[in-house]
Amino acid sequence: MKRIKVSFLILTVLLLSSCSMGENSKKKKSNGKEINEEKIYTPDVVWELETKSFYDSWYTKQYDRFYYIVEYQTEPDVDFFFSKVDLTSGQKKWSSPVFTGIATSEPLKAQIKGKNCIIIGGENSVTYILDDENGEVLASMVFYEEYQSKQWDLYGRNTWHWLFIDNGLYWTSSIDDEKDSEGNIINPKPQGIVKIDMSKLDFSKPAYEPQYIEPQMVWVNNINRQHIFMYPVEKDGVIYFVTRDQWETDGYCIIGAFDTKTNSEKWHKISNKIIGEGWDNMCIAGNRLYIVEQGQGCYDLETGETIWEFLDPPDYCVDNIGISGSIYSRGITYWNDKLYFTNIAGGRAASFLGVDKSHIQNIQCIDANTRELIWGDMPEDSGSLDTKPHIVNGQCFVVTWDDLRVYNATTGELIGIDKSVISCGKELNASYGDLFVFFKTNSKDHTSILTAIKVGEIE
Repeated sequence: MKRIKVSFLILTVLLLSSCSMGENSKKKKSNGKEINEEKIYTPDVVWELETKSFYDSWYTKQYDRFYYIVEYQTEPDVDFFFSKVDLTSGQKKWSSPVFTGIATSEPLKAQIKGKNCIIIGGENSVTYILDDENGEVLASMVFYEEYQSKQWDLYGRNTWHWLFIDNGLYWTSSIDDEKDSEGNIINPKPQGIVKIDMSKLDFSKPAYEPQYIEPQMVWVNNINRQHIFMYPVEKDGVIYFVTRDQWETDGYCIIGAFDTKTNSEKWHKISNKIIGEGWDNMCIAGNRLYIVEQGQGCYDLETGETIWEFLDPPDYCVDNIGISGSIYSRGITYWNDKLYFTNIAGGRAASFLGVDKSHIQNIQCIDANTRELIWGDMPEDSGSLDTKPHIVNGQCFVVTWDDLRVYNATTGELIGIDKSVISCGKELNASYGDLFVFFKTNSKDHTSILTAIKVGEIE
């Protein structure tokens, strides 16, 4: 049976609900529980760091105690650089040289020929390899012989998210088939997983002269014409992916696993519950693969067997609380057999859809074993959210557009709200030990203050 058409609805709700309006109510209900919006959370600030990060702070990445952030200088032109921040002290270990234009990828940690490196993407799809010790440029490379050539077009669409496995740099291709005036495919393009052998990189060559390393397509979708849009995830050398049923024209997508050690497909399955429409919407916990987007699913890593899978019908929110992940998700958090995520519904979504406002939530926690909704919330007049919730000492931290919200991660009880925090509701943020680290943005000068707060135990 053909799946429901939800893409237009998602986009419309996003456009209508992405701005906060009106006054906050004092009390409301979530899952039948009364929430006191007047609860004030007073953070224990450990350190603050002024940065030139702003909206592109989603191009950040945490590796253990270090947080790699992208920053911008705006004079005379808009250019970018990366900084490595020690989460324990709030001090920058280094800032990279300034690169032309805007960043085009999140930083990726890799070890290449015995060197600890950070890989970043820049203008014209030039890839820079930085020394992780000092941020200096060690080398640069391209995966095309001519910029904006057919070769670039074939491989260069999804290079904002990479995986590094055993000297291999992997990403997914995403290119539209060439069609005639009637929409018939006349020149099909291969869709799949791309690899560059980074052992071919020569560190003796001038760092700013890009080396051409030819990519290869290691997995090709021979089942249908769908490409991989959602960020793939990796464990033990196996890449897990889902293809995108754009506009839901096929009624199904492919969920698969590619083994980089054998250079072959491990398994694949067809799903009519998952759409593949999202960014960082997959996560791995134990021997389970989780996907949380418009549909949700749980699968055995080894075999691909479906543990559970759901896609709510279009009228589900009339009588029930809808469950959904964001199409622009910055990440799913797994903790104590629970999944935490946000979505793009906003405070006006319920009135637009004509349903009870208690049925629409943009902060949710579900049971990882059953998908049962454990708790959720819709901040009064909230904008849409893509941010990743963080769990620290049993507390769930969510940075919305205009506040920091803290919940009991188990029960969903609202611990408190810090209204001094202004953000974009789209950041990845970070946590380390008993610290939660987030951006306070300043829209006037497009800067932000990276802030770390210490989180105590739940009283």
